[in-house]
Amino acid sequence: MTGRERLSRPATKDFANVPPPLQGEHSRNGIGYPHLESLAGKKPDEFLRNLGYNTKIPDVSIKALHGMTLTPGIARDGVYQDNKERNRVQLPLARLRQHVDDYNRLADDANWNRFKSLHWNELRPELLTEGQKNAVVFVTYVEDHLPGYFSEYQSLFPIETDSMSASLHNRELFHFTVRWGLEEDRHAQALALYQYHAGIEPDRDRLEEKLIVENRKPFSIGFSKPPQVFTYTLLQEKATQLYYQSLSRVVKEPVLNRLLVYLTKDESRHFGFFSEMVDSFVESYGEKALSLIEEVALNYKMPLHNTMVDYRRKAILMAREAPGYDRNLPQKVLMRQLKRLGDRLPDLSGAIDASVARMMDTLRITTIEGVA
Repeated sequence: MTGRERLSRPATKDFANVPPPLQGEHSRNGIGYPHLESLAGKKPDEFLRNLGYNTKIPDVSIKALHGMTLTPGIARDGVYQDNKERNRVQLPLARLRQHVDDYNRLADDANWNRFKSLHWNELRPELLTEGQKNAVVFVTYVEDHLPGYFSEYQSLFPIETDSMSASLHNRELFHFTVRWGLEEDRHAQALALYQYHAGIEPDRDRLEEKLIVENRKPFSIGFSKPPQVFTYTLLQEKATQLYYQSLSRVVKEPVLNRLLVYLTKDESRHFGFFSEMVDSFVESYGEKALSLIEEVALNYKMPLHNTMVDYRRKAILMAREAPGYDRNLPQKVLMRQLKRLGDRLPDLSGAIDASVARMMDTLRITTIEGVA
């Protein structure tokens, strides 16, 4: 039996005195149980037994019901629906709207043109090292996996929900997501165009075939709650920003250097949005949000780490091309951000200090002093 199947009501003497279904306020399709109000707060087995249903439920259904309690007025099909609104972890709509508006206000004035802003006639590919060429290839794959990233966001924040609150929240977030996706897609195509014009991959059809091989592989953030999703993306955006910044310091080829500057500015702006979102979750949910953020920081892996062939070796070689790049710096930046937040929220400072200390110990980070 699946969690969606209706439980059968046995005709046994154990349930002889259970009231029959009647017309009432706690009904669906006109059938309900007028005594549901008295069962508020009861656990699944106790609730179902009071209704007169067989409580021999398969383990899978018990797990699905575990920890839920009945809320009056939301019974469905003789069972009940947990209070999703109460358990949902999302920012108040007005606060989310402020973050999205602030981002798009900046983004609308921060455009560069992937076709016009890069002057291919100024290319000097002879100034590229083999390592730098390989780095461009690697980051193109990462940026070009955007369909997977975007699809994941759409599945995590769908518009079609059974909750008006969730749908409003997710539609508002979409104003950011679609703009963010446009900018990330610009990154991917600009890097691909650079490969083509610089002769790294002179056959554009072959280049696109290589990219689609990675694109067709599945992607999952690995986390589902909004504070986790935004923490993951905060770390991802900070990692790419820092990498492009470090690489640009040593690249002598002028067109690639200009492209890296554009990418760095975009990733910095993306990071700023996710940073503000994480702050707002801590301010709104306190220690509940902290535990979710900590879980991501301790288990973070860059996209494609588990799908790209020979990912680890390629990532190590890529990092060597960007002197000063520290793969743990994104987590350090997050910890420093949380510490600053603790200075503003004295009631949470103890919990924040404890969370940061656990992260530092687990990740073997000795200090975050001096981190911007």
